[in-house]
Amino acid sequence: MKHKYLALFGCFILASCGGDEGILQQTNVTGAEVVSGKDKYDFVYDFTLYPGAEVQSHMTVAGQTMALFKSKESADTLIEFYRDQALAQGFSITLDRTADEDPFFNARRDDGARTDVTVTDEGDHRLVDLVIGS
Repeated sequence: MKHKYLALFGCFILASCGGDEGILQQTNVTGAEVVSGKDKYDFVYDFTLYPGAEVQSHMTVAGQTMALFKSKESADTLIEFYRDQALAQGFSITLDRTADEDPFFNARRDDGARTDVTVTDEGDHRLVDLVIGS
């Protein structure tokens, strides 16, 4: 079990290091795929990438998607985009801290599915940390 978590930690390290020109093309580590710099990203359930967002890292493993991307849009716009997607899929907002400096919300569904969205202001852009899964 300990090795499984070490492998996932290694995936995040690889994602942050990047490949050619700072883009990690594709790396497979013990069944987990970490990708960045491609045109289409698969998310669990029916969530989608915010239009025009630049993916920094993306991993889908064991029914869970973890993605980090940046956008020039406002934090309010990004939060609203993912809140609308969650509500449309039957999620209920369980924690809403969108008035905070780094807004975030958590949502849950009766079948155990969850999503967590955090937006961090980085000056000229926002970083969005998106976790979707069960």
